[in-house]
Amino acid sequence: MRDNQLFSPKQVGHALGVSEASIKRWVDKGKIDCVKTTGGHRKIPLYSLVEYIHKHNKQLVNPEALNIPKSTGRVKDKMKQSALALRNSFQECDEFKIRGIIYDLYLSGKTPQEIFDDLMAPALHQLGCDWEAGTVDCFQERRTIQICIRTLYGFDSFFPQPEDDAPLAILGTLSNDPYTIPVIMTEVCLRTLGWRTGFLGNDIPHDSYCKAIEMYKPQLAIVSMSAIYDEIQLVENLLDIEETAVKQNCMLVLGGRSVPELAPQKLKKSLFVYSMANFLEQTSELHKFSEMLKKKA
Repeated sequence: MRDNQLFSPKQVGHALGVSEASIKRWVDKGKIDCVKTTGGHRKIPLYSLVEYIHKHNKQLVNPEALNIPKSTGRVKDKMKQSALALRNSFQECDEFKIRGIIYDLYLSGKTPQEIFDDLMAPALHQLGCDWEAGTVDCFQERRTIQICIRTLYGFDSFFPQPEDDAPLAILGTLSNDPYTIPVIMTEVCLRTLGWRTGFLGNDIPHDSYCKAIEMYKPQLAIVSMSAIYDEIQLVENLLDIEETAVKQNCMLVLGGRSVPELAPQKLKKSLFVYSMANFLEQTSELHKFSEMLKKKA
C-alpha cells in the first residue's frame, strides 16, 4: 500500500456497495474529499475514504476492490477473536491474513494505539516466547517480524501527508537495540496527530543521536528501548541526549519494555511513557500546545 493511492468513484462505489453516481454526488457535496487530475477526473485518496467510513460509521462491503483484505465488520468480541487469529497467522507466516486482521480492526473503528497495545504487542511477545520455547522456528519468527514491519508502513495510506510546518519528531533506538517495530508503531501514532516523523534507524550510538537532535531541531526526540546491554552506561548516554535536547528546546521521550529502573530518577527533564495509548495522550497535549504557538505566530 502506498501513501499516494488514489481510487476512482467507480472503485470506491464498488467498495462501499453504492453506485458510482452516489460517490460523485458525495464528493461534490464535500462528504468525501478528492483530488482532481489534469483532465478534471475525480480521484479519492484512501485516507479520505477512511475518514468518511469512521465519521459516518460505514463499512466496506467489498474492500477487495481497493486491495484491502475482506472485513468482518463490527462484530462482538472482535479484538479477542482477532488476537487468536493473529497468533495463528503468525505461526503460518501468512502475510495476507496478518495484514487483513490489523487493517480490518482499524477500518472497523479501532484506534492504532488500541491495535498496538491490545493486539500486536501481546502477539509479538508471545511469538518471541514461542520461538524461545522451540514451538516456532527461527525463520517463522523472523519472517513474521518482517511482515509486521511492512504492514505498519502500510498505514501511511490511511493518513494524509503532514503539513510542511507540522511539528517534527525523530525516533530511533540506541546501540545494541535492534528492535524497530515499537518505533514504527510510534510513528503511526504520531501520524494520527498530523506530526512529521523521521526514523533515524536502530542501533544508533548515543553521540550520533545527539547530532541528529542538533541537526533537525525537532520538537520531540524519542528513544525506544527494547533491549539493554549495560544499564548504567545506557543511563549515562540518555543523560547526554537529554542535555542536548534541553539545549535545543526539544522534549526527550523515553519508552519501551527495557527502560532502566534508574532512568526516571536520573532524567528529570524527560517524558516517560509506558504504552502507545499513554504516549499518544501526552503527545496530544504537546501537539495542541504547538498548534497554539503557530496561531499566535
